[in-house]
Amino acid sequence: MNCPYCGNKMKQGYIQCRDNIIWAEKKRAVAAIALTSGETVNLVENRGGLFSGVSTTAFYCGNCQKVIIDIPRN
Repeated sequence: MNCPYCGNKMKQGYIQCRDNIIWAEKKRAVAAIALTSGETVNLVENRGGLFSGVSTTAFYCGNCQKVIIDIPRN
């Protein structure tokens, strides 16, 4: 994938976390828990077990310091 900002080739990798990966409209004390007000978007399709964590494919541009991911359809 090419970076939409600078056009350079992006590196494919993964964003990983122990619990969950979300985008949240408001900052939370515990980021992975989406129980408080405000919109949230789950950024991973499948959650792992208690000790396996979660991950989602991501593309990284070292030139722009940007990461791009595809959000799963819910």
